[in-house]
Amino acid sequence: MTKKKTVNDPRILGILAADFSDPFSFLGMHKETGADAGIWVRAFLPYAERVEVVDVAK
Repeated sequence: MTKKKTVNDPRILGILAADFSDPFSFLGMHKETGADAGIWVRAFLPYAERVEVVDVAK
């Protein structure tokens, strides 16, 4: 059985509805601070079977 997750983030809801004026302010690589500090990479690839992030600096 698969549990459904509820999404309340307006940025994600806007991307899903194709109604987000600046999706790249959320999607892509971003440095986050606070409780979720670090480098985050977000992508919207609904039909992807696999996604990889390659660190070219290493």
